[in-house]
Amino acid sequence: MQLEFVITLRNLTHADFDAKYYFPMFLKAAWQAYSSDNFTKLSSSQFKIKIIPLFEILFLSSDNDLDSAALTLKDMFDNVDDVERFLNNTFYIILNLYVKSFYKHGYGWDKIGSFVNAAEDCISYIGDIFNLDATTDIFNQDLINIFTKISNNQQNITVYNTYYGVPIESKAQIVEIEAESILIKAPRNQLAAAKHSGEIYILKNKDIDYDIYAKAVIKYINKERLLKLTHFHWMKKPFFKRKNIRVHPLKSVRIDAISDGEMVALNLYDISLGGAATLSQNPSLSNHKVITLYFPSEILSDFKMVDGSLVEDSDAKEGKVYHFQFNLTKQQETFLSQYIADQERRIVQMLRQEPL
Repeated sequence: MQLEFVITLRNLTHADFDAKYYFPMFLKAAWQAYSSDNFTKLSSSQFKIKIIPLFEILFLSSDNDLDSAALTLKDMFDNVDDVERFLNNTFYIILNLYVKSFYKHGYGWDKIGSFVNAAEDCISYIGDIFNLDATTDIFNQDLINIFTKISNNQQNITVYNTYYGVPIESKAQIVEIEAESILIKAPRNQLAAAKHSGEIYILKNKDIDYDIYAKAVIKYINKERLLKLTHFHWMKKPFFKRKNIRVHPLKSVRIDAISDGEMVALNLYDISLGGAATLSQNPSLSNHKVITLYFPSEILSDFKMVDGSLVEDSDAKEGKVYHFQFNLTKQQETFLSQYIADQERRIVQMLRQEPL
């Protein structure tokens, strides 16, 4: 899942603001903010090593994880107030540079509001992550007391996962609370989804203030399969559940894209009523363009052509990942809904047969 503020920051590039050549300015701004506010615990070379992954994640395409990159900043600062002040100062300097990039043009000023909002969301998100320690900070006595209360009252928790894009939500029972983990009893479909993803979400309720992320692994105890949950994180941002179900096709599906008169073959990665992600070895497509997509008849019947907006691209082992948004006609929405429903039915059937 791509965070909205990351997508916004990556889409700020224009003719006089190319993020690929922007890193020296970003590094200078970040070092200026860091060294001028008495934070300095690292040399400039050590600082550069720490900050490069953050820049790549926010402004370029990167397989790195933002949470992990944020946590690597911990030895640069004493507390969350310091890291938020550093990020505020850094983004302020960057904003000034970004505003100057529009001086030659009469357009683009509308992006400044998006930049400010994205920067604020980014600072808030990293501040939350900075406050977390997956093995110690969250699984403290307060959380143990919450789980104990729920267990003693014989109440259930609600757990959530996805399997090939299909949401799996169910009730679960807390069976045992250990020093750094809990054991829960959940329906078979939830066990299979958690085994597939290696993770699970505990949804907030009257006792739990925020959704919780945890690592999950199946344990066979007393002839019963249970889920052992560890490495808990508070999800202080509202947990993102898609408005539309986004399914992964169960067989290879080719989509043709036409941009600037060139046809590019894409492989469908996932699709919903609002958009699609595709894979390609061809890196020729670029952001900020309306691209015509041609879907096979098994998805859209005879209404194959869709105008899609390319909102993001990222790198993966399989090649380039292109993320499209599109608006469908009523006929297209009907056929795509039928395709998604059929894929969902097949995925759920596959989930039921998933070995544990």
